[in-house]
Formats: sequence, C-alpha cells, structure tokens
Amino acid sequence: MATSNTTSIDDDLHAPDSTEPPAEGPGNCAASSTRAREHLDRRILSLASKTGPSDYPTILAAHHDLIASLPSGDPALNQLLHLFTRRNELSPIHILPPEIFSSILFYIVHDATEPPAVANKRLALLSMVCLSWRRAALSHPNLWTRIDLDQRIHAEFAFTRSQNAPIDLHYSERSRIDKISPHVLAAINDHVARIKSLSLSMYVGAFTQLMQIFPLSFPLLHTLQFDVMDRLRWRRHTHGHYFPPRASHLDPAIAHCAMPSLRVLKTRGMLLPLAFPMYHGLVHLALEPQNQITMEIWSLREMLAGCPELEFLRLCNLGLAPLDTASSPGTPVPLPKLRRLLLKNCAPGMISNLVIPSTATRRVMSPGLSRTLSGLSFFSSGGNDGKLYILNDGSDPQVLQCFPYVRIAVFESYQRDHVSTLNNLVAMFSELNMQHLEVLKAIKVPLTVLVEALSNRNIAALRKLVLISVPRIGPEEEMGENMKLLRCLVVTVKVTGFMR
Repeated sequence: MATSNTTSIDDDLHAPDSTEPPAEGPGNCAASSTRAREHLDRRILSLASKTGPSDYPTILAAHHDLIASLPSGDPALNQLLHLFTRRNELSPIHILPPEIFSSILFYIVHDATEPPAVANKRLALLSMVCLSWRRAALSHPNLWTRIDLDQRIHAEFAFTRSQNAPIDLHYSERSRIDKISPHVLAAINDHVARIKSLSLSMYVGAFTQLMQIFPLSFPLLHTLQFDVMDRLRWRRHTHGHYFPPRASHLDPAIAHCAMPSLRVLKTRGMLLPLAFPMYHGLVHLALEPQNQITMEIWSLREMLAGCPELEFLRLCNLGLAPLDTASSPGTPVPLPKLRRLLLKNCAPGMISNLVIPSTATRRVMSPGLSRTLSGLSFFSSGGNDGKLYILNDGSDPQVLQCFPYVRIAVFESYQRDHVSTLNNLVAMFSELNMQHLEVLKAIKVPLTVLVEALSNRNIAALRKLVLISVPRIGPEEEMGENMKLLRCLVVTVKVTGFMR
C-alpha cells in the first residue's frame, strides 16, 4: 500500500505541466486562464490528498495545512509551491499590465486622508498576498517614500527600498521627552538631499534644539509642517512672543536654511519670525500660534509681498500693533492667485491689508472690537453668496468694507442699551454694500431699533427679514405698529419668537 501511494505521488510530481493555455485569440484569454486554473486546482487537490492525512475540500485549506506541515526540501512541497505559484499567475488580477497595478498600489499607499503608519501597514499586507504582488511592491521605490520615523524598523527598510526617490518624513513624539530623538535627527541629516516633505509633532524642548541645529539646505523640500504638542508648556516658554524668545536663540540655524523648493509651510503652536526667507515664494501658508501674538503690520505686508503665488492662507491668533499717528496706513498687499482665506481670532483690520480676488473662498472669525460679548464672522465660497454674522459691536468699518457681496447678514444683540444696539446696527448698514443684501436676521433686537435703522435707507435688494427672540418692549399696540412699518419696508417679515 505504501509503495503504491509513493508511486502515485511520484507520478504527480513528474507529470507534464499542461497548465499553459492554448494559443487562442484575445477574446478567449480569460476563458482559457479559467480552464487552466481549474486544471491546476484538480492537480493540487489530488497531490494534497495523497500527501496529507485527509482530503481537502478547498485549495485554501490545502495551502494552509500542507505548506506549514511539510518539511523544507520535500519534493511534494516543492511541487505544491510550483503549482500554487502558477495558479496565482493565472489570477484575473494579473491581466492588468504591471504599470497599472503599480499605480493602484501607489494610490493606496499615498492616500492623503490616511496617516503614513496606516498606509505602510496596507503596503505590508499587500506584499504578503502572493509572490508577484510582493515583487511589484518591492520593485517600485515610489511605494516606499512615505516614511513614519516612529516605525523605526519599517523606516530603515523604506529608506533602502525607496533608493534615491524623494521622500516624505513624518514623526510624532510619543515619549514626552524634551529633546529631539537621535534617530530622528540622524534620519533628517542622512537623507536631507531627498526630503520632499517634513512633518514633525514634538515637544517644545525638541523644537528648541532642532531650530539650532537645522540643516543648512533642503534642496527638494516642498512641504514643511511643525506642530508643538505641549501647548501649555509652550505658552510658559514663549510668553506670547515669537519663537524663540531668548536672546541666545535670536539667530537660529533655521533662519539661514536654504529651501528653494518650499511651497507649503504650516506651523501650529509656534510662530517663526516673519523675516525668515523660508516664507518667500509660498503657495500654501498656515500660521497658528498657541496664544495671541501682536506683530507690526509692515512685517506682515513684507512677508506676504514675497508670496505673489499664494493660493491658500490661514492665519490664527495674530494681532496688529497700533500704528503710530505719524505713520501711513500703507498699501494693501495684492494676492491675485488666492483661492482660500481663513482668518481666525486675528485683528479685525488684518483683512483690510489684503487685496483678494472676489472669487476666493473667505472665512473670517474675529473676536471683534472688544473681548466681551463681541464678535464677527464672515463666509463666502466666492461670488455673491457672502454670509455675515455680527454680535454687538463686532462690526469694524475697515473689515466690512472688505466683504463683497454680503447676501445674508445676521445681527445679534446682547445689550440692554437700545441706543448702543441702534448705533451698532446703523454702523453695520453704513459700511455694507446694501445693494446685495437680500436677507437680514435680527436676534434679540427691539422692533423700534429695526424700524429706525431701516428707515430712509436704500434697502431695495432686501427681500426677507427674520426676527428671532424679539424683546417685548412697550405696549402691544406700539409693537403692532412697528411690525406694520417693517412689513412696508421689507417684502417678507418672519417672526420666530418673542422674549421678555
């Protein structure tokens, strides 16, 4: 019985390989590959049943059991590996040309919505599917260019597999140390000539050290992103000033670093001096210090004047020092290619120092003229769809003049002084281009104030007035008369509630 079984296995091992598909037209290639795979399945199951302890219902079951159980060098194992490899080569996925398949892998790995660690895990899993996928993954350097320095083993492997391709380095400190990790510094210095993107999230001590020993040149660097992780400690170190605050740090190495290809700069929790040459020629700029920083308007203008190609601008927590009475306000900086602007908690007059295309998307969120119960926000996706919100005295005339095409305005008052409410509302109307205002929403505004503010004013474009939480002030007859006057001024008046 044993002799018969051994002979049968030997016959299978030396059987001619008839898995090659016959020469047929392109239309029959898929069908021919399917028949060849079915033939291979029968051979694999037959050989596995003679080699293993029992019959195997599926190819997958045979693969998992026999590959793990047969000793290395066993003739049956070698034959099974050959048959499995041939079967994988006939899979429908292999109909794709190699360059298309590698492009699919590239888009999976370089998915900008996923962090590098996730992308690298996907690449590792894909490389374990089969030998051909592994060869494809290992043979394309561009698949190994997103490198997370926190994954040290993978990073070393990726540095080798990426060969001389430009790389994207990412690192997020996890150990709460107050100095830069040696392997991070070594990776930056060793591969500085091909770093295309550098994104670092570290603690204040690590950034302080890095600024002093920053490489003198990043020839390919396109994107630079710094994120200070320990916000509270950063505030204690800087006291709201530029980075770095101490006299010994006023001329750090990064101030002299050559970055001719830099186009994207993002800093969060810190602010590098605006005089640094790295700001010149940017296309994307995002500055977000942890707490409010006051700067001279001329320094902001000079920096932005060096970025005529700027398309995206995000500024947060930046204030402007008051101009000297003898100083000229200066000329606003034109940004003709700007497509998106975001100003958050910045000086209300900052936008008046910019000349922005009317098609640009704008979002402005300002604390207003005072820090208590005051605010202003504006949003426009370009064109004539601007929406303005003002709380109390948040309307700075300089700001409102810079908002084109305000179609919807929301005015909210928390003040009990009706004279102040009237003055704030009139100030808003005086500075807005009323020819485009179609909808006005008034929150907690007395009817008498609205009647006086809207009377004798060009509001021909105003089609709808929405009154929310109207204060009940005065007799009902007087409120009724004021409501009639408002309905004469505006086509549609809608009331959504009253308040005492």
